[in-house]
Amino acid sequence: YSKINNSGIFSYKQNKFSIFALLGYSTDKNYSYVDRNREFSMINENSIVMQQFNREENKTKNAVYKIGIDYNFNKFTTMGFTINSSTVRYKEGGNYIVNFKHDSDIDSILTTLSTMGRDIDKLSANFNLNQKLPNEGEININFDYLNYKNLTDQTLFGNTESQQGLPLGKYSLISNNPFVAKVRNGKVDYDTKLLKGTFSAGLQITNS
Repeated sequence: YSKINNSGIFSYKQNKFSIFALLGYSTDKNYSYVDRNREFSMINENSIVMQQFNREENKTKNAVYKIGIDYNFNKFTTMGFTINSSTVRYKEGGNYIVNFKHDSDIDSILTTLSTMGRDIDKLSANFNLNQKLPNEGEININFDYLNYKNLTDQTLFGNTESQQGLPLGKYSLISNNPFVAKVRNGKVDYDTKLLKGTFSAGLQITNS
């Protein structure tokens, strides 16, 4: 297999303003070769042998970035905004051959071809505001947004033949499973000192 991982971080601050960013990218490739013989012993019967030849390969690519901005209006008020995004691209393919033997002769041959792909995209954003109060309390306001997509598709084709190459059966499976979600969230928190403890209160609203 082979792997590649790259990432970078950037940060800058001047007076009341600061900005930061993160970028990342990675790839991964894997192979799998399996040859297997299975023998099943039968009472008063000749043994049955199943020969398997599996060849698989999959690839994954990941990318992510994050960008954020903070601004301090004064010693009491701070505002920030952040965007996060990530993508995943996954693909796999396989070739599978199974020979069924009875009494040392091949009864049938099953050949299967399979492919699958999965695309995942995630985008989120956050806006936050922190307001410190004269009574040693503070108010935190957060607004969040999430857009998530997961698109998966798979194809599977099988073919069964006799020892002489005569067709015994064919089958296929084609599936497509999309999933999309959008979530919006707003939250306000209030904290302050009360007597010898802390008083907290909050309100949260979520829509999806």
